[in-house]
Amino acid sequence: VLKQVLAASNGTNPAEIIEHVMAHPSVPMHGPEHHAIVPAAIIAAVRNAGYPVPEEAIEKAIERASKVPGGWCGLYGDCGAAVGVGIAVSVLTNATPLTGKERTLALGGTSFALSRMLDSQSRCCKRASRTAVDAAVDYLNDKLGIRLEKSKGISCTYTVRNQQCAKQECPYYPAEK
Repeated sequence: VLKQVLAASNGTNPAEIIEHVMAHPSVPMHGPEHHAIVPAAIIAAVRNAGYPVPEEAIEKAIERASKVPGGWCGLYGDCGAAVGVGIAVSVLTNATPLTGKERTLALGGTSFALSRMLDSQSRCCKRASRTAVDAAVDYLNDKLGIRLEKSKGISCTYTVRNQQCAKQECPYYPAEK
Protein backbone atom coordinates (compact mmCIF):
# COMPACT_ATOMS: atom_id res chain seq x y z
CA VAL A 1 0.00 0.00 0.00
CA LEU A 2 2.76 2.42 0.98
CA LYS A 3 4.71 1.93 -2.23
CA GLN A 4 1.53 2.30 -4.35
CA VAL A 5 0.55 5.58 -2.67
CA LEU A 6 4.07 6.96 -2.96
CA ALA A 7 4.36 6.01 -6.62
CA ALA A 8 1.12 7.87 -7.38
CA SER A 9 1.96 10.86 -5.20
CA ASN A 10 3.15 14.17 -6.56
CA GLY A 11 2.50 16.14 -3.38
CA THR A 12 5.14 18.08 -1.48
CA ASN A 13 3.34 17.90 1.86
CA PRO A 14 4.43 14.80 3.78
CA ALA A 15 1.47 15.19 6.15
CA GLU A 16 -0.98 14.80 3.29
CA ILE A 17 0.96 11.79 2.03
CA ILE A 18 0.83 10.01 5.40
CA GLU A 19 -2.90 10.78 5.69
CA HIS A 20 -3.50 8.98 2.37
CA VAL A 21 -1.47 5.98 3.51
CA MET A 22 -2.96 5.81 7.02
CA ALA A 23 -6.50 5.98 5.58
CA HIS A 24 -6.04 2.66 3.81
CA PRO A 25 -8.01 -0.09 5.59
CA SER A 26 -4.95 -2.35 5.80
CA VAL A 27 -3.09 0.14 8.02
CA PRO A 28 -3.83 -0.58 11.69
CA MET A 29 -4.64 2.07 14.27
CA HIS A 30 -1.30 1.52 16.02
CA GLY A 31 1.78 -0.43 15.06
CA PRO A 32 5.25 -0.43 13.60
CA GLU A 33 3.90 0.15 10.09
CA HIS A 34 3.91 3.84 11.00
CA HIS A 35 7.68 3.71 11.49
CA ALA A 36 8.10 3.10 7.74
CA ILE A 37 5.31 5.42 6.60
CA VAL A 38 7.01 8.50 8.11
CA PRO A 39 10.44 8.39 6.40
CA ALA A 40 9.00 7.14 3.11
CA ALA A 41 6.50 10.01 2.98
CA ILE A 42 9.17 12.56 3.86
CA ILE A 43 11.49 11.33 1.12
CA ALA A 44 8.63 11.19 -1.40
CA ALA A 45 7.71 14.80 -0.60
CA VAL A 46 11.36 15.86 -0.97
CA ARG A 47 11.56 14.07 -4.33
CA ASN A 48 8.25 15.56 -5.46
CA ALA A 49 9.46 19.06 -4.52
CA GLY A 50 12.28 18.64 -7.04
CA TYR A 51 15.19 18.10 -4.67
CA PRO A 52 17.71 15.40 -5.53
CA VAL A 53 17.33 12.17 -3.59
CA PRO A 54 19.69 9.21 -3.64
CA GLU A 55 18.80 6.25 -5.83
CA GLU A 56 16.46 3.78 -4.13
CA ALA A 57 16.01 6.27 -1.25
CA ILE A 58 12.41 5.32 -0.48
CA GLU A 59 13.23 1.62 -0.53
CA LYS A 60 16.21 2.17 1.79
CA ALA A 61 14.06 4.17 4.20
CA ILE A 62 11.34 1.52 4.28
CA GLU A 63 13.89 -1.26 4.82
CA ARG A 64 15.59 0.56 7.70
CA ALA A 65 12.36 1.68 9.35
CA SER A 66 10.83 -1.79 9.09
CA LYS A 67 13.46 -2.96 11.57
CA VAL A 68 12.15 -0.64 14.32
CA PRO A 69 9.76 -2.78 16.39
CA GLY A 70 6.47 -1.63 17.84
CA GLY A 71 6.31 -0.33 21.38
CA TRP A 72 9.64 1.46 21.28
CA CYS A 73 8.10 4.65 22.64
CA GLY A 74 7.28 3.18 26.03
CA LEU A 75 9.67 0.25 26.21
CA TYR A 76 12.88 1.85 24.90
CA GLY A 77 12.24 5.59 25.16
CA ASP A 78 12.26 6.51 21.48
CA CYS A 79 9.25 6.66 19.18
CA GLY A 80 9.62 4.85 15.86
CA ALA A 81 8.05 7.81 14.04
CA ALA A 82 10.80 10.07 15.43
CA VAL A 83 13.38 7.49 14.39
CA GLY A 84 11.71 7.67 10.97
CA VAL A 85 12.65 11.34 10.70
CA GLY A 86 16.26 10.43 11.49
CA ILE A 87 16.13 7.64 8.92
CA ALA A 88 14.84 10.06 6.27
CA VAL A 89 17.63 12.52 7.04
CA SER A 90 20.19 9.69 7.06
CA VAL A 91 19.08 8.45 3.65
CA LEU A 92 18.86 11.95 2.16
CA THR A 93 22.36 12.88 3.36
CA ASN A 94 23.96 9.45 2.79
CA ALA A 95 24.91 9.29 6.46
CA THR A 96 26.91 6.42 7.86
CA PRO A 97 28.40 5.82 11.31
CA LEU A 98 31.61 7.35 9.92
CA THR A 99 30.23 10.56 8.35
CA GLY A 100 30.35 13.06 11.19
CA LYS A 101 28.22 15.91 9.84
CA GLU A 102 25.63 13.67 8.16
CA ARG A 103 25.41 11.36 11.17
CA THR A 104 24.86 14.37 13.43
CA LEU A 105 22.11 15.65 11.13
CA ALA A 106 20.36 12.27 11.26
CA LEU A 107 20.60 12.12 15.05
CA GLY A 108 19.36 15.70 15.22
CA GLY A 109 16.33 14.84 13.09
CA THR A 110 15.32 12.10 15.49
CA SER A 111 15.98 14.29 18.51
CA PHE A 112 14.05 17.24 17.08
CA ALA A 113 11.01 15.10 16.24
CA LEU A 114 11.13 13.34 19.59
CA SER A 115 11.25 16.65 21.44
CA ARG A 116 7.93 17.58 19.83
CA MET A 117 6.28 14.39 21.09
CA LEU A 118 6.68 15.09 24.80
CA ASP A 119 3.00 15.48 25.63
CA SER A 120 2.27 13.28 28.71
CA GLN A 121 -0.22 11.18 26.72
CA SER A 122 -0.33 7.45 26.04
CA ARG A 123 0.84 6.35 22.64
CA CYS A 124 -1.03 7.18 19.46
CA CYS A 125 0.77 6.20 16.28
CA LYS A 126 -1.36 8.57 14.19
CA ARG A 127 -0.52 11.55 16.42
CA ALA A 128 3.16 10.57 16.54
CA SER A 129 3.36 10.22 12.75
CA ARG A 130 1.72 13.59 12.20
CA THR A 131 3.95 15.26 14.76
CA ALA A 132 7.03 13.62 13.24
CA VAL A 133 6.38 14.82 9.69
CA ASP A 134 5.55 18.33 10.90
CA ALA A 135 8.84 18.36 12.80
CA ALA A 136 10.64 17.01 9.72
CA VAL A 137 9.36 19.87 7.57
CA ASP A 138 10.82 22.40 10.01
CA TYR A 139 14.06 20.46 10.49
CA LEU A 140 14.71 19.91 6.78
CA ASN A 141 14.10 23.59 6.07
CA ASP A 142 16.36 24.74 8.89
CA LYS A 143 19.22 22.26 8.52
CA LEU A 144 19.20 21.27 4.83
CA GLY A 145 17.42 24.16 3.11
CA ILE A 146 14.70 21.81 1.84
CA ARG A 147 11.35 23.57 1.76
CA LEU A 148 8.25 21.41 1.92
CA GLU A 149 4.60 22.23 2.43
CA LYS A 150 3.43 22.20 6.03
CA SER A 151 0.21 20.57 7.19
CA LYS A 152 -2.79 22.78 7.73
CA GLY A 153 -5.60 22.00 10.13
CA ILE A 154 -5.54 18.21 10.14
CA SER A 155 -8.53 16.85 12.00
CA CYS A 156 -8.23 13.27 13.20
CA THR A 157 -10.79 10.75 12.02
CA TYR A 158 -9.48 7.89 14.18
CA THR A 159 -10.70 8.96 17.61
CA VAL A 160 -13.40 6.28 17.76
CA ARG A 161 -10.89 3.53 16.87
CA ASN A 162 -8.33 4.67 19.44
CA GLN A 163 -9.28 3.40 22.90
CA GLN A 164 -6.58 5.59 24.46
CA CYS A 165 -7.42 8.76 22.48
CA ALA A 166 -6.22 11.86 24.30
CA LYS A 167 -9.25 13.72 22.92
CA GLN A 168 -9.00 17.48 23.61
CA GLU A 169 -5.38 17.05 24.73
CA CYS A 170 -4.43 16.07 21.18
CA PRO A 171 -3.70 18.83 18.66
CA TYR A 172 -5.42 16.78 15.94
CA TYR A 173 -8.64 16.10 17.86
CA PRO A 174 -11.60 17.37 15.84
CA ALA A 175 -12.91 20.70 17.04
CA GLU A 176 -16.46 20.72 18.36
CA LYS A 177 -18.97 21.95 15.81
